[in-house]
Amino acid sequence: MPQQMIITIPGQPIALKRHRTSFRNGIVIAYDSQKKEKQKILNIIKSQVDGHPLQPEIISANFLAVYFQFYFKIPKSKTKSIQEGDYCNTTPDASNCVKLYEDIMNGHIIADDRIIVESHQTKNYSINPRTVIIIEKIKNRLL
Repeated sequence: MPQQMIITIPGQPIALKRHRTSFRNGIVIAYDSQKKEKQKILNIIKSQVDGHPLQPEIISANFLAVYFQFYFKIPKSKTKSIQEGDYCNTTPDASNCVKLYEDIMNGHIIADDRIIVESHQTKNYSINPRTVIIIEKIKNRLL
């Protein structure tokens, strides 16, 4: 069984937003509207990863498998029709959520997100909203 690093981030999963631009004194300025959110999430991730026995292997890996489990809060208006664990088919879409968390881990938890060669994501409802990230170091597959 492969060894895994499991990271749990409490709270509603967040999707990546596009960078914003504004004009100041006739100059176009681009900025990241999620900078504070990203830093907060990075701090949570680092608190769980620092000192983990797999941390050196993950940061130096050539190939990684990363699995994302996004648990969204059950809307109050749908508590009778939606149960714990049901799939969530509302916005935000899973790919934008994955992008945010990959960007946050890039250069900090993993060397570069290009080494993620296998990935899977699920979106479910839960009374306990959170994001679970499972990281595994994997070997190159020979054809």
